[in-house]
Amino acid sequence: MRKGWIVLGLVTALVLVLAGCGGDDGGETKPSATPSQTPQPSPTPYPPTWTPLPPGFVPSPSPEAVEVESNAGSEEATEAEPVTGGQVLPPTWTPWSRPTVTPLPTSALGDNGLNDGGSLSISSPVPQAPTWTPLPDYCNELNPRGEDPEIYIGEAATIKWDPIASVPMYLVEVRQPGGGIVLNEYTEGASMTISSETFEARGVYGWQVWPVDANGMQICFPISGEIIVLD
Repeated sequence: MRKGWIVLGLVTALVLVLAGCGGDDGGETKPSATPSQTPQPSPTPYPPTWTPLPPGFVPSPSPEAVEVESNAGSEEATEAEPVTGGQVLPPTWTPWSRPTVTPLPTSALGDNGLNDGGSLSISSPVPQAPTWTPLPDYCNELNPRGEDPEIYIGEAATIKWDPIASVPMYLVEVRQPGGGIVLNEYTEGASMTISSETFEARGVYGWQVWPVDANGMQICFPISGEIIVLD
């Protein structure tokens, strides 16, 4: 009797084990053969910022490949070269147009710097530019005297002028044919003898005489003349 209960217990345990294994197989979730009905997002044909081309817009031509002949006998090679002179513009490009400016009516300006006639109203007069001070009348007394002297290389030359009665001193300047200053001295009276060492080359030498005050400042316009040096 005891063995019978043991056998019955083993059979019962075996049945429970088999039932447990079968339950696992029945509880397994298999993938459904029917696809989901949820709509999938599709890509848009254009970016969100795309706008249609403006009327009359023609994009520039794209680069094209051109054939280039090779120097290797009869063999020919092709090389792609971009076509210059154009640029492909993006589809969002819009032709530029000059903005329209509406003039402000004169009646709307009021007292903001304009009077009733529409012209600018200036509260204070514009200061005048500094004016040139005329030279004293006695400056007209200064004039060259005699003709332009003609000398040879290594000789002295004397220049003369009509002096100004109220001016005792003058500045004498002599320039060589190339423009450089070879003499710059003060003198009194109405003439000056220029030494022979000054004239070392043939050509035309220029001279100027300025009336000056006691401080050596020029007070009138200068007079001028020429010294012709021969060889």
